[in-house]
Amino acid sequence: MPNFLQVALPLPIDKTFVYRFPPELQSHVQPGCRAVVPFGRRVLTGIIVDDPVEDLPDKQIRDVLDLPDIDPLLPEDILQLAHWIKDYYLCSWGEALKAALPSGHLKKGKGTAILIEERISAADGLIPDNLLKRAGELDGRAPRQAEMLRVVVESVVSLPAGELLQRSGGQRSALKSLLSAGLLQSQRTQVKRYPTLEALSIRDEAPLPTPNEDQQKAIETISRSIEAGANQTFLLYGVTGSGKTLVYQKAIEEVIEQGGTALVLIPEISLTPQLVGRFRSHFGDRIALQHSAMPAGERLDVWNGIRSGEFPVVIGARSALFAPLKNLKLIVVDEEGDSSFKQNEPNPRYNARDAALVRAKMNNAVAILGSATPSLESFYNAEGSRYTLLELPTRVDNASIPEINFTLPSNSRTGVLGKVLKKAISEKIANGEQVILLHNRRGFFTFVFCPFCDHILQCRHCEISLTYHHTDRMLRCHVCGYDAPPPRLCPECSGALRYTGSGTQRLEDDLKGILPLEETVRLDADTTQRKGSHHSILKMFAAGEKSVLLGTKMVARGHDYPRVTLVGIVAADAELFFPDFRSDERSYAMFLQAAGRAGRSAENANPAQVLVQTWMPENRVLQLVKSGDYRTFYEGEIKLRRSLGYPPCGGMILFVFSAKSEEKAKKSAKDFILKAKQDIPRGNWLGPAPAFRLRVRDRYRYQVFLKFDLKQRSPKSSLRVKLREMLNKFKAEIGKDVNMTIDVDPIQLL
Repeated sequence: MPNFLQVALPLPIDKTFVYRFPPELQSHVQPGCRAVVPFGRRVLTGIIVDDPVEDLPDKQIRDVLDLPDIDPLLPEDILQLAHWIKDYYLCSWGEALKAALPSGHLKKGKGTAILIEERISAADGLIPDNLLKRAGELDGRAPRQAEMLRVVVESVVSLPAGELLQRSGGQRSALKSLLSAGLLQSQRTQVKRYPTLEALSIRDEAPLPTPNEDQQKAIETISRSIEAGANQTFLLYGVTGSGKTLVYQKAIEEVIEQGGTALVLIPEISLTPQLVGRFRSHFGDRIALQHSAMPAGERLDVWNGIRSGEFPVVIGARSALFAPLKNLKLIVVDEEGDSSFKQNEPNPRYNARDAALVRAKMNNAVAILGSATPSLESFYNAEGSRYTLLELPTRVDNASIPEINFTLPSNSRTGVLGKVLKKAISEKIANGEQVILLHNRRGFFTFVFCPFCDHILQCRHCEISLTYHHTDRMLRCHVCGYDAPPPRLCPECSGALRYTGSGTQRLEDDLKGILPLEETVRLDADTTQRKGSHHSILKMFAAGEKSVLLGTKMVARGHDYPRVTLVGIVAADAELFFPDFRSDERSYAMFLQAAGRAGRSAENANPAQVLVQTWMPENRVLQLVKSGDYRTFYEGEIKLRRSLGYPPCGGMILFVFSAKSEEKAKKSAKDFILKAKQDIPRGNWLGPAPAFRLRVRDRYRYQVFLKFDLKQRSPKSSLRVKLREMLNKFKAEIGKDVNMTIDVDPIQLL
């Protein structure tokens, strides 16, 4: 009787596929193993997702081509997590499993190659004198072989083959001859490609500081839950500088003592070298680093090390959610409300924070969500007793929280810094202190227009204004990357163009009037394109080589520099009033987090300052940033969200239809909502409406929203089951020139 198996393929198709395999390969067939299979005219690699299927008819069932793995690549809890992601985020199982594996594993064949290093040494039993004698005999007829033997004798220890060839000036053929003659021997070993950033280097384990009273209460509460082996979620709400990292570290210590493993998710590895360094300095080589920006070889080796049990602790960005840890007892999500935890593209569009809580529940593990500005979702769940709230209301060592004051921006076209902020920067620098400036716009001028005919210079591929970059004197689109030299005159009426708005480049230029250019360093997407550039910039600032760190929101979170006594928020008004229900929440969090970079050391004699440049100091969000009153901000926001049925008081799914023709995009959205209202009348359907940016990358976009009661949020709810059925039918009918994306729990609607 032939045997069959089910395979999930990395395709946007909501089904698995059945294949036949030879009985002699029975031991290779386990859930989590790969299967290389034919699919139409292609050959694809998928994941076996269920036990072998028996007694199916042979007709039209094709044979498996290869089963590369003896042991499963993915543990059972990752398979379950991928299945939940499939159901909740309305993607295919294959797409979810592809996200769970390091790149290359689902390509045709065996996947990413393992790096093997060849080392050369003298053959066993041969003493140096004998090798030198043979070298002398070879001098006349084979001088390169002779030199190679002398290099081996001089080195004493084994040499990498490449280094031996380089030092001796020899060739591979000469080395082969010596190996064949038994004079040298070769050893091949796997090279482990682990990250080598200085901030992440392994150091002797350092003792942790003594917790203060609030930290100790939190640690004890979490430890009791870990000891009980019960799934529980804690929201650790602590002001900036309150020592949340120490609470995480103590919890991890408890887990390791019990023989368990821990996962720490942080928003962006490159922007938080200090946090990663603290973990490495205490836990040493027990910590693995994992994130999607790592080279494929490094990521594969780290992933294999985690899978083999070499690392009991994993720290990483969003993709580290799928680290193959065994006996998982703790998951930490630091800065849990950060938008980078949400995957935007490609599928699956999952939120790593929410998926981490699901994985913790599957493993009966403890979860800690930490932030100085919790997301409304998390605080709502803490208020509703789904999470346990733990608070750290004061800074470590009683360092004072800086006072936040408002000041006017520059009213001049020649700069962006107002008089008050300029004076404060000068005073701080004169005292040997440091400054952080937040300006969440890249480039020099953010807007180029004609005052005579009102023509705006826009990207030819997107409905967005072009930004002028002074360094290369180009106009650039910050959505698709299109760039072009600026025209001398208006292309519509030949009038003189006006450049306005400001970005980080203009701010950097404005600082020239206060201090030398070499005293400043800029951190934004333009200065951090090269590998390691984030680290080198922050390293310079940490060492005191630079007095001013300026940049976009990259400077707002995760940095702890004791000499920083002034934070300036240069253009607060530009962040307010976006047409998005989360706009105020994003602005509040960014401003308060940025302000929290100042005055983090109690040893500073001078008081820290935070200056916010704004024309609207009475704005509700800015007033609540000044007071630091998160609860009042939360209560006002949650009242508004409840009245509108927006998250976290209700569920939301965003459907986006895009096409090169605006009419096709609009028609597809109309057809969809008509069918949706017919098939799922219980849902609150809104739209279709043009997206905030109607055209992006030469494609027009129309949106449809579904709002629903929280009771229908579960993937198994009747509404979600009907929705999946309807989507599968609609996808089959939609034209190939129309793309449909589905975003469950969207974090922005732009």
